[in-house]
Amino acid sequence: MKNKALFVLFGALLAVASITFGGARPLEAAGCTIDTFYATPGTLTSGQSANLTWTTTGCSYVTITGGTYTGNEFRKADGATITGTLYGTTTYSLYAFSGSVSTSKSTTVWVNGGPYSYTYECSDGVDNDANGIIDFPNDIGCVSAYDNDESSNQNWYTSMSATTTPATNIGSTSARLNGIVTNASAYFVSYFEYGTTPSLGSQTEYQNGNPTATISFYDMVYTNPNTTYYYRAVGRIGETIVRGGLMSFTTPTSSDVQVVYVGGSTNTNTTRTTVATTPATPAAVTLTITNKSDKVNIGDTIAETITYKNGTNKTLKDATISIVFPQGFVVQQTTQGLMVSPTAVNAAIGTIAPGETGTIFVQVLVGPTTATGETLVTNGTLAYTLPGNLHDSTVGYVINHAGSQNIIAGFALGSGFFPTTLFGWFITTIIILIIILISRRIAAQKHGAHGHGGGHGGGHGGGH
Repeated sequence: MKNKALFVLFGALLAVASITFGGARPLEAAGCTIDTFYATPGTLTSGQSANLTWTTTGCSYVTITGGTYTGNEFRKADGATITGTLYGTTTYSLYAFSGSVSTSKSTTVWVNGGPYSYTYECSDGVDNDANGIIDFPNDIGCVSAYDNDESSNQNWYTSMSATTTPATNIGSTSARLNGIVTNASAYFVSYFEYGTTPSLGSQTEYQNGNPTATISFYDMVYTNPNTTYYYRAVGRIGETIVRGGLMSFTTPTSSDVQVVYVGGSTNTNTTRTTVATTPATPAAVTLTITNKSDKVNIGDTIAETITYKNGTNKTLKDATISIVFPQGFVVQQTTQGLMVSPTAVNAAIGTIAPGETGTIFVQVLVGPTTATGETLVTNGTLAYTLPGNLHDSTVGYVINHAGSQNIIAGFALGSGFFPTTLFGWFITTIIILIIILISRRIAAQKHGAHGHGGGHGGGHGGGH
C-alpha cells in the first residue's frame, strides 16, 4: 500500500513537471487577453501628443512598439503612457505576455497638418468603395476628410444635437464663435455657419470630434467694424447634419483692446494671425452650471446654480456673466444680475481676485412650450479683461431633458400651484367644478343615508 501511494505521488509530480516545463502552454497564459488599447485624442494637430491607455486580463506585462517605442521596455499589465510630440500619423502596437504566450492589438493616432503626408480614403480623390461617389463630404460613408474608410458608416442613426452659444472675445475685427455638440454616436465634424445676414453664406473649417456625450468647440472669425453677424453651430456625421439656433452679435466701431486668440480651427477663407498672446493658465478661469436632475417636467420650477472661479494668479476686471436658458424656460428670479429676456440673465460681476469664487442662483420655470423631445442646454459665458487690456472668456453649460406632465401631477408633485396659461386656467376651473360636484354628491348621499335611518327607526318603533 505504501509503495502504491509513492507511485501515485511520483506520477502526479511527473504530470506537473510535464505541464510546467514542457514548453507547450503554461496554464497561466491561457487567459491572457487585451481588453482595451486606445489613444486619447485619436486625432490631433501636428506638434501635439496623445495618451495611450490599455487594460488586460490574465497578462503579466506588456510592451509597445511604434513611434519612439521600441518594444524593449516592460510595462504593467494595465497602464497608460504619453506618446510625446507627434508630427505625423503613427500606429502603435501593444503586445501582452503571460508565460510564453503573447497577444497584440494596435491603435492609430491621426495627425493633421504634419510635415509627413498621409493619404486618407475620404480625401484621396479615389472612389475606394466603388459606389460612384468620391471623398468627404459627398460620400456618405465618410465621417470626415480624415476618415480612412469610405465604405463604413453609411447609415447613421444618431440623436446628436448642436447648440449655439453666445459669441465672445468680440472686437472690431475678430470674434470667437462658440457651440456645443451632444450625443454624437460616432466620429463627427463640427463647424460654424456665419454671415452678415440670416442667410449666412460662410462657414469655418471642419473640426474633428470623437464619439462623446458632450463637447464644446469654438472658432475665431475675422469681422468688419460696426457690423452685425449671424451664426450657428453645426454637427455632422456622414449625411446627418444637425444645426443649432441662429444667434447674432454686433462688432464695435473701433476697439483699442486686444482680443486673446485661444485656439479653434483655422478658417479656410482667411489668412489668420494671432492678435495677442494667450495669457498664462486661461483654462483655470472656470464657469460651471448645475441643477438637481437631468430630468425635468413641464410645470417644474428648478434652481440653477452658476459658480465662477478665478484659479489664476491674475486679477480679472470687468467680468460679466451671461446665462441663456432653453426656449420654453422662463426666468422667475435671480440672486444677482438682471433678466434681459424670459430666457436670459446678465450679471455684472466686476473684479474677480485671484482664487476668488462666487455663486449665483437662478430660479426658472419649465414652461408649456418647452420641447420635450429634445436635448435642452443651458449655457453661460464669463467674459473678463486681463492685465494688459486683453479680453478673454470661458463657457459653461448643463444639459436637461424635459418630459410632459399633467396639471394634477404637477399639483401633487409641487411643481407650482397656479397655472401660467389660459388653457391651464381652463383645465383648473374644470377640475375645481368636478371637485365641487363630487363633494355635493357625497354630501347628498350622506344626507339620504341619515333620512333613511330615521324613517326606519320610527316605523319599527310604532309597529312594536
